[in-house]
Amino acid sequence: MKSFVALAAFTAAVVAQTPPGCSENSDGTFVIQPTNITSAPGQLDKRQVRTICGSTPIITLRDGVLEDQQGRTGGIVANSQFQFDELVQEGSLFLDGFSICGNSSLAVGGSTIFYQCLSGTFYNLYKQSQGK
Repeated sequence: MKSFVALAAFTAAVVAQTPPGCSENSDGTFVIQPTNITSAPGQLDKRQVRTICGSTPIITLRDGVLEDQQGRTGGIVANSQFQFDELVQEGSLFLDGFSICGNSSLAVGGSTIFYQCLSGTFYNLYKQSQGK
């Protein structure tokens, strides 16, 4: 099952754009929580409250670069998946250019839209749609 999500905050091959009202720096730390924007407003989807990868990543954002509590860099890798890695993956699409917007959403490449795809019992997040 695929649905659209926006990520809320509780050397790139593509030129990154910071949307208006967004900043490439954040004071302190934050967590990332998917928010299903295809649901009716006010309806909380139970998937929204699950943690990503079995734990809640605690994130910092400095100069457009995401880093988790384990020192891994956040990015959009070659297959468009959003993930954190110790070693930068060759062919990554975005390793910087992330920003936090005034509505607490996470943006990269000028957009706050990400896609979630069910993978067994959890969801992977992607920058581009991965199917129908």
